[in-house]
Amino acid sequence: MRKHLLWLLLLLLASCKTQVAGLQQDPSFTEDSFRAHPIVIAGAVDVSQAVDANQVIHQGELLQQSLVKMQKGVKLISTRSLVEKIGQQDMLQLWQGYQKQGVFPEPVMQKIHQQFPQARYLMIAKVIRNQPRQYRETSEEDVVDEMGNPTNRYRKIIAQVAERMMSVSLLVYDMKTKVRAWYGRVDDGDSVANESSDTFRKDNSFSESVTAGLVSGFVGNLTGGVLGLAEPDMPPVPPVDPILMRIYEGFAENMPD
Repeated sequence: MRKHLLWLLLLLLASCKTQVAGLQQDPSFTEDSFRAHPIVIAGAVDVSQAVDANQVIHQGELLQQSLVKMQKGVKLISTRSLVEKIGQQDMLQLWQGYQKQGVFPEPVMQKIHQQFPQARYLMIAKVIRNQPRQYRETSEEDVVDEMGNPTNRYRKIIAQVAERMMSVSLLVYDMKTKVRAWYGRVDDGDSVANESSDTFRKDNSFSESVTAGLVSGFVGNLTGGVLGLAEPDMPPVPPVDPILMRIYEGFAENMPD
């Protein structure tokens, strides 16, 4: 009975891990090999924009922080140290090669091996999707009493919504055997909304349900809510870094253990 409960607990803990889409893991990439050798953090590139060294290094720092948090004791070589040793021009070749074609220039890889002979793995992320969006939506729902019975009133809701959806892949490349040791993708995002709502009589819907939000679609937000429901402010789009940190932590918790 005790063994059965332990198995259920382990299964529950495993199911709580971040889901990694398209996960590929080479048999050679084990917990021992993952922890036995320093890992070179090569940062993150974004497919939607030109490679910017400062941005790649910044995201490399986020990735490193996530690994340190989720995988205690792992040996890491920072993106900044990598750039200082290899040179920004050579690193630009590596980043652009991986961004555009998913490959690493062999001369640059040889230089990395020479500068960091103890390192076996190179880890690099790619932002595949970074989609901000702002939109307005309206909805209606019946108002019920404390017993759950319908009333003669309904509630109208206006929401201004801002969201950001992201998809990021992570590659762990074995510089010794030249194979993809580990690869996967995580999708995540944030959404915030400002809402205003009010209730109206169903038998007087025309006069009561004229809202500032409806009018604003034609003449702008000129009514200030005088005719009915006030128009909420549009919130700012959620920032990138908190989403990336969750994604990177999701990768980190799925490393071999």
